[in-house]
Amino acid sequence: MHDKWYHKSEFISDGLYAIEAVHSSKFLTHSAERSIIVQQTQSLTDSESQCFYIQHIGYNDYIIQEYRTGYMLSVQHGSLHQNAPIVLNRFVDRNTLCQIFNFELAKPKTNEYFIFVKHTRMVFDIEDGNQNSYAKLIQYSQHKKANQRFIFHRVNRPTNSLIAIPLEYIR
Repeated sequence: MHDKWYHKSEFISDGLYAIEAVHSSKFLTHSAERSIIVQQTQSLTDSESQCFYIQHIGYNDYIIQEYRTGYMLSVQHGSLHQNAPIVLNRFVDRNTLCQIFNFELAKPKTNEYFIFVKHTRMVFDIEDGNQNSYAKLIQYSQHKKANQRFIFHRVNRPTNSLIAIPLEYIR
């Protein structure tokens, strides 16, 4: 039997999204060094760097793939600790829970979501509520403030450049 949190997970349609941090109105992207996920002002010249492919893999579970590299969002080293950064990493396998996420609507009638890391039940959080560009995305215990809420903006771009997810990963 699943925990109650599991049944709260929202359905998100597969597709390409720009993910906006509510507190700063900045968009998730990756830093060039170390592939850490950070927030940055919306890019009008290089919007592809702020695109992520969200894919439903069964039940209420999702993976999030960076558009250009095809790498997955993952908790660094599969850490169970607060403040662990969210990074880009190679696809491992379907049992790698630090690469699987669930979504929960933050408030009724909004488009704001909490993004839960499946293996820790912590949420995505912009470190210290920082509003500056290049502030890190980390996992942290849920406190429901704006730096833990995100808006998914659907992006219309071809997705054929993405790395195909092996069928055995999808339940």
